[in-house]
Amino acid sequence: MLSFIHLSDIHFRTFSGDPFDIDEDLRSELIYDISHNLTKEISSIDGILVCGDIAFSGQAIEYKVAIEFLERICDLLKIEKSYIFCVPGNHDVDQNITRSSASVKALQDKLEQTKNSTEFDWQLSEMFRNTQDSSVLYSPITCYNEKFATIYGCSLAPNRPIWKQEMDFEGNYKLCIVGINSTIISNHEDHRDNGEEKLMRIGEIQIPSRKENTIFLSLCHHPPECWEDPEHRLAKKINNRIAIQLYGHKHEQAIEYYKNALLIKSGATHPSRFEEGWIPRYNWICLKIDKVDSCDVLTVRIYPRVLDKTSSKFEPDTSIPDGKEYIEYSLPLSESMNLDNATPPEVMPEQSVLSVSSWERSFIYDFMSLPFLCRERILKKFALGKPEDEGKKHTELLEEIISRAKEGSCEVQLVEEVRIQKEGLRE
Repeated sequence: MLSFIHLSDIHFRTFSGDPFDIDEDLRSELIYDISHNLTKEISSIDGILVCGDIAFSGQAIEYKVAIEFLERICDLLKIEKSYIFCVPGNHDVDQNITRSSASVKALQDKLEQTKNSTEFDWQLSEMFRNTQDSSVLYSPITCYNEKFATIYGCSLAPNRPIWKQEMDFEGNYKLCIVGINSTIISNHEDHRDNGEEKLMRIGEIQIPSRKENTIFLSLCHHPPECWEDPEHRLAKKINNRIAIQLYGHKHEQAIEYYKNALLIKSGATHPSRFEEGWIPRYNWICLKIDKVDSCDVLTVRIYPRVLDKTSSKFEPDTSIPDGKEYIEYSLPLSESMNLDNATPPEVMPEQSVLSVSSWERSFIYDFMSLPFLCRERILKKFALGKPEDEGKKHTELLEEIISRAKEGSCEVQLVEEVRIQKEGLRE
């Protein structure tokens, strides 16, 4: 069995955690619920899944507080601090950049104004092939990537429009967690003057190809009803590929069950206190493989947790029938995992999948947690820096650094050096 905590729309602000933060008690109650109630129902947790809007305005200080909060949960549950998985939401977009940069706005407008999904995919591919355009297009989530997502192996970039990380899952199966970016055209004009929200765009290259004996679980901030997908073509394709889809953004929990897919819309951990129906909530999710008529099925158990009416504690959602604390669904695996003849789009080579338990993922977390000068000394010591790296950030070079370490057969020494440096910082 694999189990996760599912959060979304935490909305950490620049003042989060100060003496006047009225949401501090809310977070404390969430921590209390996890430490006192979760462990009564679930023996162990394998990760924390965050569906965007970690920050409120995409600023570094907001991610600092978010890391402290999420890693405190990891400490409580005795799981690796790197076992956090995330995608950006519209509040993780730095709108100071979209407002001030004519080039960012021009590229976003060009994508938004495409007539259909085929034209959008073509334009997006062309922008990704152009180094300058792609750098500009991803600049609004630079802070999200560099100050938060990279240390968890979840950064997004033109050469990585989705991230994929695998976990062993009951026998021959793998669970592949996929991060999908729904904020490519998100900016300061997401809300129209008439109150309507701008529809987001998802591209074909963000849909994973089928893989034998692999069950996909996706994180994406905006749910399908927030996409420009009038014929539901993308949604139908994703439903045929991704068994469990986690979404945020709407601040209302909803679960949609299809033959091969389960869509879980989380509600908000920190909804605005000024919005109607302020109901903070989050989920515990358990996955296991069962047998039904000699066929494998994926059993998904969802424990919705809701802040009670007195705002004093989290409790089970009282709307669940029969007084249960969870809702359970079963998905047939044979149909959703049949391989088809589709090939990945030519714009992207088949992306490597990061194993959650690998030394590479652990190295990324530990290395990127070190100060910049510390990292530079380590790269110099093992001759992992190259002249062509000039001007590039460490966040952009991680795959190259790992590849060079493997070529030089210094992986073990590199990991040990990073450990020593981290220990030295603690002393």
